[in-house]
Amino acid sequence: MQKILNIISSSFFFIKHYALWLVLFFVIVLGSFIAFREFYYFGTLNIYVSETNTTISIEGKGDYDCPKNFCSIKLFPKKYKISVQKENFSPFIFSSNVSFQKITEKKIEITPLKSTLFPAEKTKNDYKKGFSFPLQTSGQDRNIENFTIKKNRENALEKKLIYNSTPLFSFQNNIFISTDEIGRNAWIVSDEKVLQFSQKYKTLSPVFTDNIKRFYPQKDGFFSWENEKNEKFYFNGKKNIQLPFSPLSLFSACKLPSSNISENIWAYLSFHQENIAFFIQNITLPSQKNFPKVLLENISYRDINYIECTSSHSIKLFLYSGKVFILEF
Repeated sequence: MQKILNIISSSFFFIKHYALWLVLFFVIVLGSFIAFREFYYFGTLNIYVSETNTTISIEGKGDYDCPKNFCSIKLFPKKYKISVQKENFSPFIFSSNVSFQKITEKKIEITPLKSTLFPAEKTKNDYKKGFSFPLQTSGQDRNIENFTIKKNRENALEKKLIYNSTPLFSFQNNIFISTDEIGRNAWIVSDEKVLQFSQKYKTLSPVFTDNIKRFYPQKDGFFSWENEKNEKFYFNGKKNIQLPFSPLSLFSACKLPSSNISENIWAYLSFHQENIAFFIQNITLPSQKNFPKVLLENISYRDINYIECTSSHSIKLFLYSGKVFILEF
């Protein structure tokens, strides 16, 4: 016990008399470590790009403007995911290891965006998947069964919605009964509200009330829609999630099928300079720089009805004329 007390006493004596030197020692060591990391512990990534005025996005580091064909960036040694982007050009994405005190070089060639539309045959499942208000007549998706719309004999201005032989409600303005491609959920939509009908429990329930301008069912059984303020939303079965698309964009948006984050990745059309452009955006990252993937040539925005995501690398483009195209990207 006495030996332990002697050790403690000696330690206090040492600290008391050499405290200043200890502080200086730790300051020098810490400062040397910081200086080493900041001024010496890095590698160099040299990127040669076929075009000028590009943006180089490095995961975890941010965006770097590259006004010339060559950019040199100092980075901590590790593996990085990098994207080289420019408006009207396809982005180039690659991974690169940056090593300590070594120069890593990468030559990049980015190519102009081109539309790759080709005709597709229209099927019965493509019927009335997207629609805009006001509706001229009431109707229903071909995947919906057991619903009928009949005129009310007692009131010529009213119509009745009937499920099998059970009347659900009467209405005056036109409605549309919609679903996804396999009929998972039935949505009864007017220009002022959305109702859901459970075919399992035979019950009708309100979803929300708003001024609805456009409505599009999605492949997951839910839907996206737009109000009169040109704000876009996605209803996921519980709540409306606002989509971070420009109010000036065409409301032709769909969720891309994906094995990982299908809730987040959307495809949509928007105006870009004097063209219509096809974009892909992660809706959880609205502040992320978003460049068009494809410019659609020889198509007016007045021709486009809606788009449908058919796979993670293709969409169907539906025109008001009834023509259907496939866009691969």
